[in-house]
Amino acid sequence: MPRVAVFVSDADQEFTRSMVRGITRFANDHGAWDWEIFLTDDIAVQKITTRKFDGVIWAAEDLTFLRKCEKVGLVGVQAFRTRHPFSVNHDEEQIGAQAAEHLAGTGKRLATLGVPGEKTPAWLGERAAGFCQWARKHGEPAETFRLDGLPRGPNASFGKWEPSPRIVQWVGSLPKPIGIFCADIHLAREVLSVCRFLKLSVPEEVAVIGVDNDELLCLMERPTLSVVLTQPEKVGFHAAEILDRRIRKRGGAREERLLIPPAGVVERGSTRADYGGDMPLAKALSLIRKNLQNNLNIDDLARSVGISRRALYLRFEKHLGSSPLQEILRQRIEKAKSLLVGTTLPLAKIAELSGFGDPYNFSRAFRRETGISPRDHRLQHSGSAVL
Repeated sequence: MPRVAVFVSDADQEFTRSMVRGITRFANDHGAWDWEIFLTDDIAVQKITTRKFDGVIWAAEDLTFLRKCEKVGLVGVQAFRTRHPFSVNHDEEQIGAQAAEHLAGTGKRLATLGVPGEKTPAWLGERAAGFCQWARKHGEPAETFRLDGLPRGPNASFGKWEPSPRIVQWVGSLPKPIGIFCADIHLAREVLSVCRFLKLSVPEEVAVIGVDNDELLCLMERPTLSVVLTQPEKVGFHAAEILDRRIRKRGGAREERLLIPPAGVVERGSTRADYGGDMPLAKALSLIRKNLQNNLNIDDLARSVGISRRALYLRFEKHLGSSPLQEILRQRIEKAKSLLVGTTLPLAKIAELSGFGDPYNFSRAFRRETGISPRDHRLQHSGSAVL
């Protein structure tokens, strides 16, 4: 039975735990691994070679350690970047592009905090580049802020941020209303703290979106934080899959680099408009989001928010340019897209969870609204090879 060492930089982050769940799923499905997890700064090459490991998954950017492992006969896969010949990573530019598309949908001007300086991680720059490329392609001007390393965080993971003077000055100078993409969840928390400091209303004056759906961190913010949904579990699963092939073929495997696309946007209070203070509409949209799986009745929806059916239709037409039924369909399609890309659930289960009832109605509606079948959508977003 192959023995595998998995190295992660921080076992407490939700991102890391999700990636490890993906590795676990592969190992359990195939029943062929004996594996252990270590911190990247906790062990030397000599220590793992004496314990007779067969392979290594390295979830960190610096390749020095991984190269040393391979020199002593340990095959490896990098599960963080795509610099190694065998590696799996998020499609960083697509993350930025999805953030830009989402913010553009709020009707605000665009800005990104993530353009790298000399000491800034490269992946921040790739996300910012994807954001700016989307903006240029769609004729949207985008303001940018150049980072010089990451800002100093709170004293504890769940603590409050102290606003950075440079970011305070930049956010204060931006034309309002503005939508700001932060290429990291902690940068997004930093910007929200700046908005509180400057007494700027979120999302009315400043909409903020980050990356990675760490629910605890997102939900503890006020307003709650919208994020681009990455797929670390898929990163872990495919890294394990590639490593397994390398172990079995012992050096004969073909080079593999995979990019895993984001699964959409988790919209929360930091980008969700209040529609001019129209509370019945905001409440109706919230009820739709929470009850997509159920049989939504428009008369019941109107009664729940305290207005007539006609008044509800007029509010939807005024603020959204659509009817309640069209909005229900739009949200069901978006939820289905997220489930298709972010899970391995069968189509019948996705049809049920997204409120379409049966696979036939689901497939027909999905094709009508998107132009492709649910199965083709899943295949298109399952990860692309980088050659």
